[in-house]
Amino acid sequence: MLTTAVRRDRYVVDWIAESGRFTLSQLRVGQKAILRHFARGFAEDAPAFEGLSLRDDAAGGPVLADALAYLDAAVVGHLDSGDHRILLARIVAADLLHPEGEPMLHVRRNGFHY
Repeated sequence: MLTTAVRRDRYVVDWIAESGRFTLSQLRVGQKAILRHFARGFAEDAPAFEGLSLRDDAAGGPVLADALAYLDAAVVGHLDSGDHRILLARIVAADLLHPEGEPMLHVRRNGFHY
């Protein structure tokens, strides 16, 4: 099982609600540019994955081919809290794509700004 939170004003929340699935790509050390690329958000019609190498291994969405690993998840429940939707999901598939890599860890200085 996996719990994650997604800002409710991001259109991806609607995509997840409609499909009941999502895929998380675990980035490797040295891939901070990809983190920044997705952190800023996108308009619904913007090509968010343009220029990135993708795999279509997962039913929940595209997998970043250069990621360390991915988790394909099926939503089993959610809770709307403040400006986020908290998703509870069951992992239905996963793969380690680059076993030689180290997982990136992003720690915020505080929870008031990101």
